[in-house]
Amino acid sequence: MLDLVLVRPLIQSALREDIGRGDITSEAIISSLSCGKAEIVAEEKGILAGVELAKEVFRLVSSNEVEFSYSLKDRDILVKGEPILIIKNEV
Repeated sequence: MLDLVLVRPLIQSALREDIGRGDITSEAIISSLSCGKAEIVAEEKGILAGVELAKEVFRLVSSNEVEFSYSLKDRDILVKGEPILIIKNEV
C-alpha cells in the first residue's frame, strides 16, 4: 500500500519543477472560480497501477477542492474504454 506521507514530498517537488510559476496562458483565460470535470479512461486492457498517486497529485494541484468518483483500485483489471477515475473540481 502506498504511504502518501512518504510520497507527498516527492510529488510536491516534481510539481514545483514542472509547474514553476504556473501556466500564464491558462491563468489569463480561465477564471480561478471555474469548475470542471475530467475523466481518465483506459485506452487498452490491462492492470491498474498508480491510482492513489494520481489522486494525490490532483488533490495537491487543486488545494483539496476536488472530488473523485468511479474509482478503481490498483491491481484491478482494466477494460478498454472503461472509466478509471472521474475528477470534479467545484468551487
